[in-house]
Amino acid sequence: MAACLIPGWPLYGEGKRFDRWIEATVVLLLFLFFIPALVFGLLSKTIKSDRDIANMLGQVMADLGPYIVLAFFAAQFIAAFQQSGLGQIMAVAGGQWLTTFGVHDSLLLICFCTSGCIGKLVNRFSISKICILCACICTHVNANKYHS
Repeated sequence: MAACLIPGWPLYGEGKRFDRWIEATVVLLLFLFFIPALVFGLLSKTIKSDRDIANMLGQVMADLGPYIVLAFFAAQFIAAFQQSGLGQIMAVAGGQWLTTFGVHDSLLLICFCTSGCIGKLVNRFSISKICILCACICTHVNANKYHS
């Protein structure tokens, strides 16, 4: 943290396109997660050779497959909604529908959190829960933005 905040330290200031600490994210993640995990695996004898590391990394990539597919199709839908304007139309219509109930924002937030908790119990895929909750948040935010 100090390397990002103190002038003259390696990650302080602007890089070529972003702040230096943003440009060094991959290296920071390597130091923060991969190296300690590797040391832990070697000390606990979970990792005995380089093949164990390759198998573990392969399993992680196999587990990420469905998320990558979901992210691809979500990006296609987002681009289609943005191109057609259907996303804003749905957001405004949904926001108007929410405002017809006359519910105060704090109660709506409580209902939103409660539905998120129920959704977490019902739906086991975390990425789809996030997509559903983000759609609800965007609907409410856009309704307030366009009709305040």
